[in-house]
Amino acid sequence: MEEMELVIPEEYEDCRLDKCVSELMGEKLSRSAIQKLIKNGEMLVNQKSVKTSFQVKAEDVVTFTLADPVE
Repeated sequence: MEEMELVIPEEYEDCRLDKCVSELMGEKLSRSAIQKLIKNGEMLVNQKSVKTSFQVKAEDVVTFTLADPVE
């Protein structure tokens, strides 16, 4: 398990959380997996649980845990 912390860059201001994280993580994490983390309260913005449609602001801190890949 890997603890992740993303600080939202200015160019993602007012972007949906799921879309923003998907773009920042690239192929490491699918958008549907991101949405599941958000819905389960496992992805926090500034230490608070939010909805998938939450619009991030520059400098918001997004934290979540990435599960180890299954081999």
